[in-house]
Amino acid sequence: MRSEATEPTLPESVVRPLCQPFKKAADSVLDLYGMTQTASSPGQCVQCFFKLLHVSDAHSQAALEPLKCWMEEHIEVSIRAGDAHSGSFPLYLDAPDLDQLCESVLERVCLDTMTHTRPIELSFEFRNHVA
Repeated sequence: MRSEATEPTLPESVVRPLCQPFKKAADSVLDLYGMTQTASSPGQCVQCFFKLLHVSDAHSQAALEPLKCWMEEHIEVSIRAGDAHSGSFPLYLDAPDLDQLCESVLERVCLDTMTHTRPIELSFEFRNHVA
């Protein structure tokens, strides 16, 4: 299990530029701002990203790029088979929405884990960075 001390907080410098272009999506921006204060659920961070992407235009999509880069650097998809950690792979936020991201993750996991007979559990996790 990962210790809370290794979980990063989202830098304010990544969130602050989102305030103006996403003023109509204040709830998601405020949720992300809360993640600058304490480490939070990586899944919640992914969900906020796609909520903002959903309401974005060409200008505001450019403002999302630093957030996307931070998330791809710090969050991964973790795979558990039964009680054992079975691996992980990088998160890439190239899907147009959360549903399609989940579908592509499931496709990859099905291809990589076809030999597992135990139930598989997927989650977004912070990468375990060694300081």
